[in-house]
Amino acid sequence: MKKLIIPIALLLAGWCLTGAWYLSQNKCNIAAAPVERLLKPLNVYFQSGQNTIIENDDLRSYLSELKKYTTSNSNARVTITGHTDNQGDAAQNTKLGQERADFIRNYLVQQGYSNNIFTTNSQGPNAPIATNDTPEGRALNRRVEIRLNR
Repeated sequence: MKKLIIPIALLLAGWCLTGAWYLSQNKCNIAAAPVERLLKPLNVYFQSGQNTIIENDDLRSYLSELKKYTTSNSNARVTITGHTDNQGDAAQNTKLGQERADFIRNYLVQQGYSNNIFTTNSQGPNAPIATNDTPEGRALNRRVEIRLNR
């Protein structure tokens, strides 16, 4: 048994040293797994009828992690979906949802993201996450969802 353990230990030690060297030389194309947090969509909220985002620490932290991940993973893709409350004309809300999604994409590109990783679309008022019967619910429905595609 001792004769078998020593060669295996030497083999493992050699593999670790060689593997570390390859990683340090960028010889391995090992894509980092996305941070668990990135696998859940982020909602960015807006004022009623506007393209102005409501910034917070959670948004800044998520976008920082997303940028690190998308920069180091060339196959990463992100979907940005605009949503609105149900106040006003449905067609106008769908247009507003698209404008909000495009606004977020353009904002991210200005922050150094590659434009070609993004797909944008609008659900308008068709996919609420809260009731539209209260001001608080409508505020939650005025959002853009940023989702890292798996």
